[in-house]
Amino acid sequence: MKVSIVTATYNRGEKLAVLYESLKKQKLDLYKWIIIDDGSTDNTEKIIKELKKENKVEIYYYKKVNGGKHTAINFCLDNCVELTELIFFVDSDDFLKEDAIEQIIFHYNSLKNKEKYAGLCFQKIEEKTNKFLEKNFPYEEFDSTVITSMRRYKLHRDKAEVFFKSELIKHRFPVIKGEKFFSELYIWMDLTKEKKIRYINKGIYVCSYNDDGYTKNMKSIIKKNPVGNLLYYTKIYKTKSIGIEFRLRALYRILYILIEIGKKDE
Repeated sequence: MKVSIVTATYNRGEKLAVLYESLKKQKLDLYKWIIIDDGSTDNTEKIIKELKKENKVEIYYYKKVNGGKHTAINFCLDNCVELTELIFFVDSDDFLKEDAIEQIIFHYNSLKNKEKYAGLCFQKIEEKTNKFLEKNFPYEEFDSTVITSMRRYKLHRDKAEVFFKSELIKHRFPVIKGEKFFSELYIWMDLTKEKKIRYINKGIYVCSYNDDGYTKNMKSIIKKNPVGNLLYYTKIYKTKSIGIEFRLRALYRILYILIEIGKKDE
C-alpha cells in the first residue's frame, strides 16, 4: 500500500523544492507524488522535469487550465490513474515530517473494519511556533465525523487529512464559471455522513500559516466567488447537526453575500 501525496500548485515552482526534500527524507518510501499544475505560467513544469530526472521520488505531473484548487482536486479524481487508496493533499509551500508516511501506513493498518471509515486525520504544525495549528485533540486517538468534531470538540482549524479513495471518488466540487475558490469542507462534510474519521493527535505536516489570512481576505474572497460561497454557507446553515454557533455564522455570511450580489445588480 502506497500513499498518494497530491499537490495542487499554481505559480509556486520555486516553493516545491522544500516539499520535495521532505519526501526524500521519509523513513518509509511507500508513497507517490502526484502534482496537479493548475495552469502555472512560471517555471513549474521545468522544475518538475528536473526533479524527475533525479529519480529519487516517484512523481506524476499533470497540467490543466487554471480554475482553482477545487477544480484541481476534481481533475485528479477524474484523471489520475495512479491514485492509491490513501490520498493525502499537501500544499506546494508546505512539507512533511520525516515519519509522516510511516504514521499514515501504521494507523491505516491498525484500523479494524476499514469499510466503516472515510479517512485519517492528523495535526498540522505551524512552522514558526512548532505548535499544533489546531488545539490538542480531546483524546490521543478517537473516531468522529467532521461535523461532530466541529460541534462537540470545537475542532475547526486546518488539519492533515488522509482520505480513502473508495469514499472520496464518489464526490466532486461544484464548478462555477468565473470562480476559483470553493471551501474544501463542502465535500469533507459529505464524506463522513455515514463514515467516520480516525483522529490521531500527532503532527505530521508542517505549514506556514497566516492566522488572520482568511478572515482578512474573506470579503474579497466572497466578492470574487459569490455563488460558490453561497452554496457552501447555505449547506452549513441547513446542516442542523453542526450546531447553532456555526449555523448563525453561516447565516451572517449568506446575508452578506446576498447584499453583495444585490449591489452588483443595481
